[in-house]
Amino acid sequence: RRAIARLFETQRLRLDGLARGLPDPVRLMETATQRLDDRSERLFGAARTLLERQAGRVRERAARIPHPAHSLREMARRLDQARARLLDAGGQAVMRAGRTHAVTANRLDRAPLDRRIARGADTLAALDERLGRSAARLVEAAGKRAMAAGQLLDSYSYENTLARGYVVVRDAADRPVTRPDGLAAGQEVELQFSGDRRVPATVTGGKPAKKAKPAAPPPRQGKLF
Repeated sequence: RRAIARLFETQRLRLDGLARGLPDPVRLMETATQRLDDRSERLFGAARTLLERQAGRVRERAARIPHPAHSLREMARRLDQARARLLDAGGQAVMRAGRTHAVTANRLDRAPLDRRIARGADTLAALDERLGRSAARLVEAAGKRAMAAGQLLDSYSYENTLARGYVVVRDAADRPVTRPDGLAAGQEVELQFSGDRRVPATVTGGKPAKKAKPAAPPPRQGKLF
């Protein structure tokens, strides 16, 4: 019995020595919490910088893209001018042919002149049809370019930025919060997600505390035997 009791006592002492050599779990949790707070603050700053950079790019590209309605009006104006010039040229050609026919009506056979006038009318009709098709193609191409420009602008829009996983923090006055130093512990805020879904939240914590110096290792437990 004494040997068994001595063995149990020896094992207990060894277990106590091993326990004293382990780090403090509370201190480990505090260190991990400080690291998590530091990573969160860095991630928030990186997200804010990215949003500001993307917003600047969107503003620059939007300033360079002409308004689709203005482009369509300009193309329609040019088509109207071209159509007017073509019709005027065709009318002048018909008038010249008519004058020539009036002068030479008594000397020439009407049949060739009638055929020439008919060919001129057919040519004018064909040109008018080609002009109409060209105008339709130009308007369609302009509409496609305007749609592509609108899709490009939408891809950099505010809602699509939220759809990629970002969140907007808003204060009690529904204003976006762009800097962490504008927040205080206990302040009520609102997190806005994609689709204008909002979740209330409360600011907690403050600046991360300085990391504590590691404690000196405990003295080694001497051997009992």
